[in-house]
Amino acid sequence: MVKKKKVEPKKKPLLDKKTADLLGLIFEKMPHRIELLLFTSPGRNEPYSAAIREMIRSVETLTDKIDWREYDLAHELAVKHQAQQSPTLLLDPEHTHLRWLGAPIGHEAESFLKSLIMIGHRNANLGKQSLKVLNSIEEPRRIKIFVSPTCPYCPQQIMNALKAAVERPDLIFLEIIDVQAMAELAEKYQAFSTPTVYANEKLIARGAQSEELFMASLKKLEEGHLYSGQRGRGDPGRPGGGRGRSGRSLGRDLCRP
Repeated sequence: MVKKKKVEPKKKPLLDKKTADLLGLIFEKMPHRIELLLFTSPGRNEPYSAAIREMIRSVETLTDKIDWREYDLAHELAVKHQAQQSPTLLLDPEHTHLRWLGAPIGHEAESFLKSLIMIGHRNANLGKQSLKVLNSIEEPRRIKIFVSPTCPYCPQQIMNALKAAVERPDLIFLEIIDVQAMAELAEKYQAFSTPTVYANEKLIARGAQSEELFMASLKKLEEGHLYSGQRGRGDPGRPGGGRGRSGRSLGRDLCRP
């Protein structure tokens, strides 16, 4: 009896043809190349490392303006860039201080693609008021934004932080942290709902904010009023469930990872 060879199902591409063609045209117009450095460690968060490789390779088929390399966390470059988590992706480290801990999957995939376009143009397209506030910041800001691939509100807050990092690479350091991949960090910062944002180790936002409000919170290093809803940490799963310890109303735009 001849044993039949098992036929593996054809893997669906990450990007449909229409999206891929459109992105190809957009990437072609980028005036700057983008360097990506990926740091991983065998056996640590391997599904996330595989996912981020697949995402980068998908983009790589659309443009020749992406240069990416992968190194072990024990490599000297990991020490130089202070990369300690696997996977950690550095985006254009010669021109920005922007890194992704985990993998840009789910709702974060679109944020990742938009970040490449923004970096490739080195233009954040900030509103006039937002730019004014951001340019008034005189001291460094180290931002940690905790996100989840299943949260539909995270991309908006990611874009706010990305715009700040691209516009002010002299002062803004940004880490985008997947709470599912980096559970210990999420626990340390009590990021039990997403998006949650810290700057210089101070909580500045829980939930999605407008661009202007995000920049104001970043400047003041304090929580600002969220622009919609009443959800609070008292009951993150229910609208109108409470208020944060600051007494301010928190927003609906929160997800429970």
